Amino acid sequence: MKKVGIFVLAVVFVLAIAAFSGCSPAATADEAPAPADTSASVETNDSTMDNGEYDPASYDGLLAWYFPLPHPFGQSVKDGVEAYIADTGIDVNVVVGPEYTMASQQENLEAMVSQGYRYFSVFPADAAGANGLYQEMVDKGCVVNNFGVSTNLPTPAWFCVSTDIEQATKDSVVALIDMMGGKGNLIVVLESLTDPATQIRKQAIDETVANYPDITVVQEVSGMDTVNEATSKIGDALAANAGSVDGVICTGFTCSDALCGLMADYNAKNDKKIWTMGIDTDDIILKAIREGNMDSTCAQNPYAIGYISCELMRLEKEGYKPIDGQYSVDSGFVLVTKDNVDTFSEDMQKKTQEILEQLTTEYLTK
Repeated sequence: MKKVGIFVLAVVFVLAIAAFSGCSPAATADEAPAPADTSASVETNDSTMDNGEYDPASYDGLLAWYFPLPHPFGQSVKDGVEAYIADTGIDVNVVVGPEYTMASQQENLEAMVSQGYRYFSVFPADAAGANGLYQEMVDKGCVVNNFGVSTNLPTPAWFCVSTDIEQATKDSVVALIDMMGGKGNLIVVLESLTDPATQIRKQAIDETVANYPDITVVQEVSGMDTVNEATSKIGDALAANAGSVDGVICTGFTCSDALCGLMADYNAKNDKKIWTMGIDTDDIILKAIREGNMDSTCAQNPYAIGYISCELMRLEKEGYKPIDGQYSVDSGFVLVTKDNVDTFSEDMQKKTQEILEQLTTEYLTK
């Protein structure tokens, strides 16, 4: 892949404004995924030219990226995809579905397969259901990669490019509990419990909190699709536990955004400290950290998820296959506080470049 200075500059800017959704991002695998069924083998033609470059036109109509619905996290990943297209000249079919359902995802992906697309990067709408669809695609000669979250293992998908969701969540909980002094009452705010990433985050929170006997989860809030809905539900939880809440953790962009406004109002009226942990790096969240209304947030790397996913598809089209045992491509995360709110993107930039350089040495073989 040709080196592009624009990527290094763009990632700093985009990460500073990117939104993370709770979709986010990467499940760690307890077992290696089953090798994809290649009985219907994909046609792979080396498009590398004599000068070491590649012909962008040779990928036309073959590479596709899919996200289930309009969402801040999906948009942030899409920014990385669009940067890849601009940097390389390679056409990637970018499709955002209308709703977060397997029926919608199946309809859209099957349509792209029928149009001739063969290399896919997909955010799965259902961790179990997507595997059946993937196998049908593989049987028709396709290669499928997950991004953002893994399907259940074993899976026909070759890779999952994502945050290590479990570890990022556990680190976030531990950091929040440390801020709380190791004791107190905690409100846990989830988004959609049907989202595979949220399910991983909930389990990680439960397992981590179980290690702290002096921490009590006094309420769990879930089922919110908009900032207004999240503001109402979190506000009700704070009111119901008035005076006894010591910490709040949010596992999605929508609820993190809502918590920023609620804490600004709370801090203006109350002296009792409530420690807070969010996710993603939307401007509202970073501003709240700078002003002291949010204490920390888990910064994912959605730009890199999009960019790296596209380069994986390009290499797979050139005949590269996964090295045995390789599946999860960890895009990295950083816990952001007032101390590093203006510099954390530098760590993300280094991680992204490192992964790009390792794709054909650590993850793929030809």
